Amino acid sequence: MQAEPPASTLSLVATDELGFLKVAQSTSPATNHLQCVRRWGKADKSRGIERLALLPSSDAGPDLAAVGRSNGDVDILACQHGTQARLLSCTTAGKVRVHEGSHQAAAGEAGAADSSMAWQQVAEWQAAQVPVCCAAVSSEAGLAAVGCRGSELSLWNISTQQKAFQAKGAKPNKLGLMDPPWNSALAFVPAAAGRKLFVGTGHHKLRLYDVGRARPVLNVDFGEGRLTCLAPLSGGDSCWAADSTGRVQILDARTNKPQSSLKGAGGAVLARMDDLFT
Repeated sequence: MQAEPPASTLSLVATDELGFLKVAQSTSPATNHLQCVRRWGKADKSRGIERLALLPSSDAGPDLAAVGRSNGDVDILACQHGTQARLLSCTTAGKVRVHEGSHQAAAGEAGAADSSMAWQQVAEWQAAQVPVCCAAVSSEAGLAAVGCRGSELSLWNISTQQKAFQAKGAKPNKLGLMDPPWNSALAFVPAAAGRKLFVGTGHHKLRLYDVGRARPVLNVDFGEGRLTCLAPLSGGDSCWAADSTGRVQILDARTNKPQSSLKGAGGAVLARMDDLFT
């Protein structure tokens, strides 16, 4: 991964179903357009990327990118610095595993980490009995969030493997109707000590949870498609969100209104975005 882009550049790190890791840039949200400026990988639909996590960052940018592939593999890509890392993975069957690894920085032609990296499993537990659709980690709080289709959001203490929080869905509407549980995207709010996180649903709802309350403090409609990835800004006042129709937009959580939108996605945005706007 190259150094961060110049000031006033918005970069979104994304992936696709063909297995590519990509960086798209816009000089400003006001330009309303994204352009792919970097791409790694080879086209192979059997190894399409379904989840993306950027691991420990430094002043020079992310050290590692962990990608979960459709065939069950987890690859570590684009490392630059020697580091010790902890990787949490969650299967669709609800099995959570934690691995620790160390390596000396080296990168191949496609940006893959040195094959000599050693990983050791240090924890494992069952977090769900229904299909898991998404997961997120708060390193500062040592918490893992698990989102499912069939049950509401849950938070787990990574050190003890015990449940720390169980969410409830939004309150019924005026007709007494509620959306069935379907959490399709999760993201912790930066610098909130794991107490706040945004949740996207398969029923095109964007929610904000505060762990002091079981029900969401925010529950708004977002487009017409399933929410697929989220990237909150520091403080939790705004959140980038993307859905299965290719819509990418920022929501102001204070006013419950959308702000800038970005054009350029040619279909569903499948993996997490990371906001590197400076």
